[in-house]
Formats: sequence, structure tokens, C-alpha cells
Amino acid sequence: MPAEPRGATAPEADEPESNERRRTVGLGRRLVLAVWGCGIVYITVVAFASIVPQALFPERSRAADPAAAGAPPSRAECEAQLRTLYADLMAHAADQTRNPSEDASLDARFFRQWDREHTALTGQCDESLHANLGRLRHRIQTSLRRYEREEGLLARTLAQRLADDGAPRASTPEENQP
Repeated sequence: MPAEPRGATAPEADEPESNERRRTVGLGRRLVLAVWGCGIVYITVVAFASIVPQALFPERSRAADPAAAGAPPSRAECEAQLRTLYADLMAHAADQTRNPSEDASLDARFFRQWDREHTALTGQCDESLHANLGRLRHRIQTSLRRYEREEGLLARTLAQRLADDGAPRASTPEENQP
């Protein structure tokens, strides 16, 4: 059998067409993969944006849902609730400075409950008033922590000594320092 002559006409005619086809198929695949990737990223971002707040801040999502929360409070009711939160915060701060406690769990429990009530009012009250009350809460908690860390032992010692007049005199940490 004689070897088939390699003809220049058949392969040359197919080669430019197949190169162009490969480029078109490669471009199409890249385009489909890019659209698919953008779709996956979009779905992931939307899922996290809607699920994470519901999981981490359930009070806020309940407050935003009018069917679950019932009728939103009126402006006067909302301001009354904010006044109550403010009064509770100030009373707690005053109590902690008058009678400092070594038990930090009581303080944490108060602030956790206070935060739940404050968060439930999100989007229902005057936003600037609501936000400023939240800022004040964090500043008071920071101040109470600093007070406990720096002055709590001295305050507890003095309160104990002043409450029991017949107790033998013990020196305070302030008296021991040169």
C-alpha cells in the first residue's frame, strides 16, 4: 500500500477553522465559569447577610418584623421605654459604685438583659436617642470595669470597715503605699 501523500489542501483548510473554534469554545467556557462564579458569590453574600443577623441578633430581627412584634409602640411609649432603660442603667451604675461587688457575673447578667431590651427597640424609636443611650451604656460598663479594677478593693474594704465599728482596725491598700 502506498503511503498516502500528505496533502497540503485538507489539513490546511481544517487547521484555521479548528483553531478559531478552540478559541471560541475556550472563551465561552471562561465566560460561563465567570458568570457561574459571580452567581455563587452573590448567593453566598446574600445568604450570610440574611442568616447571620437572624442567628446572632434575634431580638432585632423580631423587632423589625411587624407581624411578630404586633403594633409598634407610639412615640410616647417608646420614649417611656427609653427613659426606663436610662433609669435602670443609672441605678445599676450607682449601686455598683456604692456597693462594689467582686462577682462580675451579676454585672454581666444585668447588661445582657439590658441589651436585649435596648435591641428590641431598634428601628422603633428616635434613632439618635436610641444610639446615644447605647453609647452611654457601653461607656458606663467600661467605667464600672475600670472602677472595679482600680478602686474596687479599696471601696469594699472601706465599706466593710465603716459598717462594722467594733472590728479591729486593718490597714487599707492606700495606707500601705509609701
